[in-house]
Parts: sequence; structure tokens; C-alpha cells
Amino acid sequence: MGKNMVRLIGVVLILLGTVGIGYDRMRQIKKHYEGLLDWRECMLKIQGDMQSLKKPLPDIIAELGHHAPEAFQTFFMQVHKELMQYENSSPKSCWKEAWKSWENREIFTKEEGQLFLECGRLLEQGSGGMFEKEAELLIERINILIQREQTEMRERIKVSMYLCATAGIFLVLILV
Repeated sequence: MGKNMVRLIGVVLILLGTVGIGYDRMRQIKKHYEGLLDWRECMLKIQGDMQSLKKPLPDIIAELGHHAPEAFQTFFMQVHKELMQYENSSPKSCWKEAWKSWENREIFTKEEGQLFLECGRLLEQGSGGMFEKEAELLIERINILIQREQTEMRERIKVSMYLCATAGIFLVLILV
């Protein structure tokens, strides 16, 4: 009887650990996805600000940084610092300076990096008023990225659920 009890406790702990890991992973994925949605909303608002020239570029960069996914926030702070420090510099050169220290990081996919560079190019053009067609293109690319992230999130959730189901099956097999 004591041996079976030890097995049961071990199996329950493994099952709880698997469920806990799966749940934590799902929360991380959901948080990342919500961050991308917030960023898209921010980009739509910023597009309007740029077209109407309501705000100066450093303020727009600061707002982008505030709403960007966590991984990009320090990058935007660096761009903002560059813009404030060198007032006569072009936004493009400030963006490139900040990008130099970031391009080798592995925290984002190649597609996200391309999107990010595109955002910098449009911000430079937008400093005198953003071109509507290019702004729409940027928003469309952000939407594609979000859809891809959403699909990946669903796949990861399925994998987590399969792991939990597998742990449950092992529990039944060990108890029998």
C-alpha cells in the first residue's frame, strides 16, 4: 500500500507540474499577443497624429515606446534619447543609431525586424506628414504579424493541452 501511495503522489506532482507549465506558457503567449494588439492600436492613433501633425516626432516615438511590446520598449527609449540629444539629426539617423545596438539580438523574428525597420522608414517620412498609402501598408503588415502570432498561440495551446492529456494517460497507466 505504501508503494502505491508514493507512486500516486509522484504522478499527481508530475501532472500538476505539467498543467502548471502549460498554463504559465499560455499566459505568456496571451500577454505577448495582447501587447501586439495594443501596438497596432497605438500605430493607428499615431498615424492620425502624424497626418495632422498634432505632435512632434520625439513625442510620437515616446508614445510608440510606451505601447510597444516589452521587448521593444528599451529600443524606443534609445531612439527617443537619440532624437532629444541630437536635435538637428534626422529621425532616420537616430533610428539607425539605436538599431545598430539591437540588430543582432535574437528576441524577435526576421519578419518583426523587417517590420520594425519599415516603421522607422515611415516615421522619417512621417516627420513631415505620413503618406497615407505607406501608412496603410505598415498597418497591414502589423495585422499580418498579429494573425501569425495568433495562429502560433493556438498551436502552442494545443501542444500544452496534449502534454496535459499525455500526463493524465500516464497517471492512469501507472495506477492500473
